[in-house]
This record gives sequence, structure tokens and C-alpha cells, in this order.
Amino acid sequence: MSRRRCVNPDRAIAARHAAARLLREARRAVGDDVAESVDWAFSQLPDSLGARRLKIQQLVNQGDLESASVLVAQGLLQRPTDASLTLWRARILYRREQFEQCARELRLVLARRPHHFATLGLAGLAAHRLNASVRAASFFARAEARRPGDVPTRHLLVEAWIDAGQLDKAGRVLSRIDSPPARLSAKYLRAQGRLLEAAEALETALDRGRSDEDEAVRCDLITILEESGNMTRLRRVLERIDVRQPAALARAGLAWLWLGEFRTAAVRTAKLAHVPGSRSMGLLVLLVASALLQRPTLVERALGRLRRSDDAIDPDVIADAWCRGLMGRLLQAQCNPRQAGADPHAGQLGSLLRAAERVFEQQLATATGLSTAQRRELEQCQAVCQEGLQLTVTASSKPAAGAGRVVGSRQAPAVAA
Repeated sequence: MSRRRCVNPDRAIAARHAAARLLREARRAVGDDVAESVDWAFSQLPDSLGARRLKIQQLVNQGDLESASVLVAQGLLQRPTDASLTLWRARILYRREQFEQCARELRLVLARRPHHFATLGLAGLAAHRLNASVRAASFFARAEARRPGDVPTRHLLVEAWIDAGQLDKAGRVLSRIDSPPARLSAKYLRAQGRLLEAAEALETALDRGRSDEDEAVRCDLITILEESGNMTRLRRVLERIDVRQPAALARAGLAWLWLGEFRTAAVRTAKLAHVPGSRSMGLLVLLVASALLQRPTLVERALGRLRRSDDAIDPDVIADAWCRGLMGRLLQAQCNPRQAGADPHAGQLGSLLRAAERVFEQQLATATGLSTAQRRELEQCQAVCQEGLQLTVTASSKPAAGAGRVVGSRQAPAVAA
């Protein structure tokens, strides 16, 4: 019967002290430049585990994941059971967004170090990216038990319980946080359906002054106001966003599409075409808005620039932008008294919406491992398609005089005969 080898915590502490000692010696040899010190240490002692760890950490921080991966592999050939090197391999896999392989490596580390704080935290993040919210919460809870005063871990634990749909547990953890971040409180309130309170929490945070999360707060606020159907308040928020906050401006562009304000979406997000990292998002909004404005020349230009852009864009974001544009087009026609509800494109839009509804229905029926939040989002998308299909039924004929239509939370005005 094999006996599991116990890990001596003193050995890990001694290894850290040895690495710190080695770095101090390197600095005395070459000066205070950290990068040169690490290079010197590794060149002098290439077989030293401490020097190898320092070099791997340096390469990962520099974004050279390929070279770091090679060093990790070489180290594991010499020390196949070394947990610290396996943890570095997991970190590299996480940075490469290879989350399943990352989780597999972390299981090996936890088999040797079941209470290692950093490993538990990374395992929780990997599980979260794999949509395993309950498992992520379990890892974060174990990490918090190791360091009860670690606030970021507690925040992650709250988010994991919210994503898992276990709001009672999320609320208990949230109550133990002094002055929780506005985004975290708003996410909890939104999950409870308290959209007005969530929006107020975010607007209060914005009124307190600029912070590092100001842009993300605006993005969350737009989403919540869309869900609540408060169009007046949403427009007021959108008007205050400028190019100094490119992520928020890109999110505002999607909201303008959803409102059917295609010209506004095109004009405002056109400035993103000159912002590195946000160029593709600005061009995508411009492309959708130009297509729905029936401006083929602008469509060709935007599409050509989008193909030449170096900024990657998620296909799901592209699909979301078109869905928003189509819904905005339908609702724009219904709210335009000059068109009196007649939409010559209703047949084409109807077929697109039916196809989209079938996709969402299939995902809900066959997809496994969906979190509560993801399932709710798919159900909302399916409901939007169904509302759009109802509009297309009446879009080909004029409604009666004085007839009004309520779409979701949006009240379309009465149209003239």
C-alpha cells in the first residue's frame, strides 16, 4: 500500500527564502535592475530551482509565454513532481485561455498541496471560466478559509455564488464585507430582480467621483437600464459617455443600436476607429448602423477596415450587435408615425428572428453546464426574438387609428390612420 508523501511547509518557506537570497546576491552583482539581476542569477545557476522560478516569473510578466513554457517543461523533466513548476504551467495555460488543461494541472498541484492559497484561487478562476460556478465557489471558499481577511477572494466568492444562482449564500458572504464595491452590490441586486436599486447603487458610485472602475460601472449601468426599460434614464447616461472611456463608448454604441438610433450610434462610435484596442468595436457598430440606414458605401468601407483591423473581436459580440440592430429596426418602424407600422422588410426580418429563436431554443435544450445567469440570458434572448416576431406580424399592415403597442418595457406611441 503506497503512502502519500507529506509536504513539509518548511521546505516551501525555505525555497522562497533561497530565491530571495539569490535575487539579493544578483542585485549586488549587477545593480538594482531586476531584469538584469534575474538574468544574471539564471546564467550563473541554471540548475537552481530558485533561479528558474525567478526567470519563469519574469518571462510570464513580460508576456513571453512560449519561453516560459519551455523553461517549465525543462524543469519538470528534472523534477516531475515539483508542485511549484506545475503551478506555473497552470498559470501559463490560464493566460493562454486553455482552461480545461489549466484545471487538469491544478488538480495535480492540489493533490500535493491541498491548502495552497494561490492554487485554490487560480482553480476557482479556471472553474469560473468553464462555467462551473458551484465548483468555483467551493475553491474560493477554501481559499478564503486559508486567508479569512483576503478581500478580493471574498469578492470572487460572492460573484461565484451569484452566478450559481445561490443568492442566500452570496448574501451571507456579502454581508461580511465592509463597504462592498458598487459593481458587486449591483450584481447581487440585479440577480434578485431589484433593478432600480442596482441602478441607483451604480449611479451613486459615479457621483462620488472618478475611480479605476468608473468605465466598467457605466457599462454595468447601461445593461441594467436596458433590462429595466427606463429609456429616458438610459439616454441620459449614454449622452455623458465620450471617447475618453472607449469600452463604455463601445457599450453605448450597442445600446444606441438597440434603441434604433442608428445615426447616433454611427456618429458617436466612429471616434473609436482611432483608438487602439477599440477600433474593431467601433467599426462593428458603424457597419451595423450603416447597413440598417441603407448606406452601402459606408458598409463597404467599414467592412474593409474591419477585415484589415488587428483587433480581435468575439463572434458572439458580432451576433449580439446584429440582433440589437434588427430589434432596433423593428421597434423604430413601430414607433415611427410616418410609417404607420408598415415595414417592407418585415418578411426578411421575420425569417432571421425565427432562425435566431430556434438557435436559442436548441441551446437551452441541449447545452450542459450552463449557469443560472447564462440560462436566464438565453431565455431573455429567446423572448426578444418572440417579441420581434409578433411585431413582424403587424408590420406588414397598418394598425388601427389610435392603436398603441407595448414592447417589453417600451411604450410605442399611438400611430395615425
